[in-house]
Amino acid sequence: MQPIKSLQAVSDVFEISNEDNYKILSFKKEINNVLVLDQGLQHTALCKSNISKIDGENGKLFYRGIEIEKVIENNSFEDIAFELIFDKEISLQDKTNFKNKAARYFYLSKDLKQVLDNFPISLHPMDFLSMGVISLSALEPNEIKENNNTIDKVAYLIAQTSVIATYYFLKSNNENWVDIGSDEPLSYQILSHMFHNNKEYPLNEFSEILSTLLILHAEHELNCSTTTVRNIASSGGDIYNAIACGISAFKGKLHGGASQYVAEMYEEIIVSNIKAEDYVNQKIQNKARLMGFGHRVYNCWDPRAKIMFNLLKSDNESFVSVNNYKEIMLSLVKRVDNDEYFKSRSIYPNPDLLNCIFFKLLGFPSTMNTVILSLSRIAGWIAHYYEHINDNQPIIRPRQISK
Repeated sequence: MQPIKSLQAVSDVFEISNEDNYKILSFKKEINNVLVLDQGLQHTALCKSNISKIDGENGKLFYRGIEIEKVIENNSFEDIAFELIFDKEISLQDKTNFKNKAARYFYLSKDLKQVLDNFPISLHPMDFLSMGVISLSALEPNEIKENNNTIDKVAYLIAQTSVIATYYFLKSNNENWVDIGSDEPLSYQILSHMFHNNKEYPLNEFSEILSTLLILHAEHELNCSTTTVRNIASSGGDIYNAIACGISAFKGKLHGGASQYVAEMYEEIIVSNIKAEDYVNQKIQNKARLMGFGHRVYNCWDPRAKIMFNLLKSDNESFVSVNNYKEIMLSLVKRVDNDEYFKSRSIYPNPDLLNCIFFKLLGFPSTMNTVILSLSRIAGWIAHYYEHINDNQPIIRPRQISK
């Protein structure tokens, strides 16, 4: 491709429209010799979507047009997953059918167990999860009666991904899978299987907390992992490979993997017996990243972080076991909130500062934090996969500028 010798007027190259607070530039059909260098794709819209919407200036998040604060009221994770994936096109009866099937698909088949038992337990749980999800594409034909039924396929995929994560937890703790059999929501089934030997585990209360966490992290517009899923969808790849690739992208410490590293930060502060304020001062002095703070798209508190923060501030007696984390978190937030260094850079608490405290409360090791987040985000990934296909989008094919 020969470079153009002079930059034409913007209006000669682009169709210009206004949408929300943005000017949308769309290439005119006859323009084929202009490239946009946008490293990190921070200013490039890959698609149009109404699955979720972020208002970063005002700290708002919407699922299908509904504010996240309303979304978490009186809903199960399955309710929200269904609405994200199918929008309003499918009936209430179909939603009930989906929830029932998701509950019934929470079982460990002999074939899946055989596959998972061949994975070394030394694998990082995110790799275990990704490889397990890929294997589901081979197992599905024997497990789903109606392979062409999207509701069946989605219910199977969401439930079985939770089964894989649950089996990893049991296997890593030298425990066996126990067939409990239940029509309870996934959050209840996950915890009831993981902690079936702990008779004092507050199952009902903790399953409600887990359901809220799953809802809060179910969808968050286009990001690294969701874009990865759309890339696979655009190539014609099947949904199992798409979700597995999304999981792999999500593992990174700059993305979903951050929750594990925030948990390690808390442990570092506890072990070193350093004050949270001094810890922050060290990070500023060394120009190092302070985990659990800052977000690419929010210039204020992330609404999900605010919801979790308010939950942790309650006087719930069950939170006693994480009081050390809780006190450190409060000190960190106070230190950052009152510092112009952070305010001038729009650095505020993000969800990972809070969610890892809840994961510790529920009994998960920090290495599984991102796994639990994946069990949540799978709803958004599936929604984007099908939206991309249904919109008949072309294969994603970025260009490069050769050095």
